[in-house]
Amino acid sequence: MLYVVCCILNNYIHILATIFLGGIMKIFLKKNKLLLICLLLLLSCVILSLVKYKIDFNHSIDEYNRVMEYLDKNSINSPIIPKKPIMYDTYSLFSYIIVDSPFAIIMYVMPFIIMLCGIYSFYSKIKTGYFKDECMRRNYKKNLIVNIFDSWKNAIIIPIFIIVLFAGCYITTRSFDINKTIEFYDYSLINRQYLDKLPTYFITYTINLIFLAIFYINISIITAKKNSNLFVTLVQSYLIFIIVGIITEVVVGKGLEKIFPILKSYNLCNSLSIFNFWVYDNVMNLSFMTLFAFLLFFVSTLIVILKYRNKESVIIEIDK
Repeated sequence: MLYVVCCILNNYIHILATIFLGGIMKIFLKKNKLLLICLLLLLSCVILSLVKYKIDFNHSIDEYNRVMEYLDKNSINSPIIPKKPIMYDTYSLFSYIIVDSPFAIIMYVMPFIIMLCGIYSFYSKIKTGYFKDECMRRNYKKNLIVNIFDSWKNAIIIPIFIIVLFAGCYITTRSFDINKTIEFYDYSLINRQYLDKLPTYFITYTINLIFLAIFYINISIITAKKNSNLFVTLVQSYLIFIIVGIITEVVVGKGLEKIFPILKSYNLCNSLSIFNFWVYDNVMNLSFMTLFAFLLFFVSTLIVILKYRNKESVIIEIDK
């Protein structure tokens, strides 16, 4: 009898757990649908880029074999014997995909994707009045913080993207020997000053891009308050992002280099380029790039707070 009761209870608990977990999963998928769609799109592009690289590499091997076969067949003693191509290592392939492949457009597309995912829920709550309803259940300040953090969580796109791309590069190459790649091709896609600290380089690289992702989201939150159209909000946010990039690189960077010529030797202008967070080409150092990324995050967060600090002005915008 006890055994039967235990079996019934076990089945009952199993059913409840299945329903509970299924409900949580359903809510998660519904709430993060846009984020998941964008991640799937990005991951599909990563796979296509890696497949293209492998196909191109196989073609280069085939071409090498044809050349060698021709030389052997015709007994030609060429003074220049081509070297058999070798595949990039994981680090170099990662950098190649980001910098030199057709997928390099990601550094221009990613800000728009992150802005879209980061602002979609926040914008919907503001424009439908749901944000106002939430303020009736909890105080305005707490509700604002909850919604901002809910938007920020979409910055997770960056670490997921980097981890999957890095894993895909390793699966493709099965090698971490970057010195062999540099020796063969006589150039490095990663600045040579970072070759002896690659783990630190990639950790810093990821952290800085997360700061930058939150900066993108903050811009879209700032512009969302006054706009009545999501598309207009996104376009305006992207334009602001471009303008900020021009100001930091051209106005501040080049301006300071003209005032203090010694700064040219420190590559200040390149270091203040927002797009150089994707490839650290002729920048000061990792610490400076982290400081720059944090400042973008910090200043934009302050502007968000100032923009939304007045509850009455936000409610007025909602009621329009």
